[in-house]
Order: sequence, then structure tokens, then C-alpha cells
Amino acid sequence: MVAPSIDLNVWPELRPQLDAESLVMELFEQGFAQPPEGSVGEEFRTRTKLETRGAGEPNDSTSVLSVSDGLPKVLVFNEIDVDVDAYVQATDVVVFHVEPPEFASRNHQGAFWDVSMSVLVESVDADRAFRLASYVRQLVMCWPFMGDTDAGRVVQIRTPPAFAKAAGGKQATSKRVKQYSTASVCEFVARDNAS
Repeated sequence: MVAPSIDLNVWPELRPQLDAESLVMELFEQGFAQPPEGSVGEEFRTRTKLETRGAGEPNDSTSVLSVSDGLPKVLVFNEIDVDVDAYVQATDVVVFHVEPPEFASRNHQGAFWDVSMSVLVESVDADRAFRLASYVRQLVMCWPFMGDTDAGRVVQIRTPPAFAKAAGGKQATSKRVKQYSTASVCEFVARDNAS
């Protein structure tokens, strides 16, 4: 028996599903590692590694250690986890949920997918939580300009994320945690990398 041949130009509906979670996670990681120039996200930039040397070691010593400066300033999760509340006590947290992607056109032509996403940001400080929500909105709006990832590329933001203060105790168990969540679903169009 001969294995069937799949030609995506003839049968575009046979395209593999876009891995929207990986796409969003990679874009968030890029945005927190290197905030777009001119953005408000510099205070949330991921900390760089520091070099430490023992006392009296020359600068060209081969025993230079590279150690992490603790937790990143922002942790990104793709689901609510029991530990999220604990992490918020030490750092800021972004939690996103992506709905299953759907073909952007009814006739399944092309490699474009409609994706819906909701986002929750958490911090122990209300002002900082709002600033983080503002930066996440700005970052999402920059996704079409950030280029390709291993999972694909965002080509258009149809409905930008809009944040509102979330009711206390909704997802968080601690009264100290301040939350902002998307008041409406953020929608965007992504292109997959399948050829």
C-alpha cells in the first residue's frame, strides 16, 4: 500500500494546526527579553546574567562564573497553576489562554489562522500591575513587526487587548495580588510555517 501524498496547494484544509500557544509564548519571551524601542516596557525587561569573580582574581581569570540574578522580572504562563500566586509574591506574572485557531478564510486557502487570546497580569502592587497590563497591550500590538518565530508569525491584530481591573480572589488566593485581565478577547491573524 502506498502512503498518500499531501499537497497543501491542492488540499489546504490538510494543513497542520498552528501551534498558537508556542507562538504567543515565544513572542512574549522576546518582548520581555528585548522590549521594542520606544516602548514602556523597560522596567519589565528580563534581568541579564551577572558575572562574579572571587576576591583577588584577575579580570581574565578562567574561573569566571555567570550566575542568574534571581527570578526574571516577569514570568509568563499559558495556564493558571497553583504556583502562580506564590510566584506573584516575588515577581510579576502574565497568564494567557489561547483558543484553538481556526482558518482565517472559509475556503481554507492560505496559511492564515484566526486566533483568540485572553490575558491576565498579576502583581503585588496595583500601579505596577496596571503598568504591566499597559506594556502587554503595547507588546501585543507590536507582534506583527516582530518577525517570524518557530511556530509562525502574527500578521495582523484585529482586536487589541483591553485590560480592566479583575475582581479580587477570582484566580488569586492572596488578597495582596492585584490583577488586570482582558475585558474582551484579543483577536489576531497568524501565518503558520507549513509549506
